[in-house]
Amino acid sequence: MKTTNAAKVVASADFTAQVPNKRTLLRPYWLDGFFYFGDQKRVATLTDIKHIGDDMSVVAHREAATLHLVKRINDTYETITKFTIDMRRLSQRFFHPDLMAMNGNKIYMTEYGSRCIEVQLNDNRFRITQRIHAGDYNYHGIHYENGFIYLGADREGIVTIINECFKKVADLQIDTLKGTNKRIKTFSSHQDLFITGIDLPYGLSHKPNQGGDTWVSLLKKSGTTLTEIQTMKFRNCQVDGHKFHNGLHYFSLDDGNDRTGKIVVIKVKDETLTLVHEIICDDFPHGIDILNGELSYTSYATSMLKTISLSATPLE
Repeated sequence: MKTTNAAKVVASADFTAQVPNKRTLLRPYWLDGFFYFGDQKRVATLTDIKHIGDDMSVVAHREAATLHLVKRINDTYETITKFTIDMRRLSQRFFHPDLMAMNGNKIYMTEYGSRCIEVQLNDNRFRITQRIHAGDYNYHGIHYENGFIYLGADREGIVTIINECFKKVADLQIDTLKGTNKRIKTFSSHQDLFITGIDLPYGLSHKPNQGGDTWVSLLKKSGTTLTEIQTMKFRNCQVDGHKFHNGLHYFSLDDGNDRTGKIVVIKVKDETLTLVHEIICDDFPHGIDILNGELSYTSYATSMLKTISLSATPLE
């Protein structure tokens, strides 16, 4: 297994926002304060990045309840459109996005609550087009494939499936997680299997705690049951994002032992997981995407979007 200690940063942008920490009438506000992992703390700021062209991307900011349409210009990103996800006209509160999944010009988002929404992007303008309360869970992981949206829950091993009309289709059950508080932070597919990033925090998140552990699991579906084939454990780590690229799975996580952020690269062969690479990055990396041999990631610790070269990453 290879480690890249200082991947070259080829582009970056700071998305630090001034967000009130008390209720306001007209602006988004953030009441949740800091989240802790061990004794390290961060605010949930920049959560995800999705490329929609060679130089255009969508960036989500959780604390500020915003989406940014950004353009890559040399070594930086310029905001073309900024959209506040205001649900108040629908008799709901602002939507604070977590992870995103793309389907053409449609953006599906979780918010670590029961809601999932669809936002469409047309002519550089965002518009809320669909919404659903998907279940009695806090959903984090999200994946779109073949007309269905998969939502990973924060307990009981539940993966809720909704269709493109935002109607609930089914709940899948990861058999080994039933009755647990393990959180499905990422969810994706690998050929006819599924792969998921799972974590379990030890202690309350609003004060210093004992950290937590992460597992990457390979799953096989039979009916509505997902059965574990193999699991890889990352001690005292917290996983948040995932990207499948060129046959490899990239997971973003924070390592409480090494006190650093990492992108871990996992290969699946013959239904076996193998860790092939680690890329050191900023603390508390969250969303990730890959385009043209470069990996972009967001960081809670720095509120930054950074793009690094993958030239040193093995392809198989």
